[in-house]
Amino acid sequence: MITIVANFTRPSLDVPFFTMPSAYKDEFMTRYRYTGKSTSTLTTVADNGLSSTAATVWRTRLDFTEYLQDPLSETMRTARIAYCEANGIVVDVTATFTPSVDDLADTALPEDVVNTTKGA
Repeated sequence: MITIVANFTRPSLDVPFFTMPSAYKDEFMTRYRYTGKSTSTLTTVADNGLSSTAATVWRTRLDFTEYLQDPLSETMRTARIAYCEANGIVVDVTATFTPSVDDLADTALPEDVVNTTKGA
């Protein structure tokens, strides 16, 4: 499992936070959320209203890697970066990998390889 946490800090309450265009969001939902590859996104706004945090969870490393290689990922990232830079919003992104059963299944050796390496 990979969790991507993006923190956004805007210069004032007069500057709206970035909102992903519907077409991009719909495509993301179709390719990644409805297929279970990205299991959730939780967005919170601080009490002072100046910062927002969006945490997106990916089922496996392979699912996240697939997304990064998808041109949709670059399109979404470019739109968000352009808006934030133009409006003075500071962005800090961190990624956390937590090994899970699904990650082990994605990286497990085929049974015939496991059997040929026993006792070697």
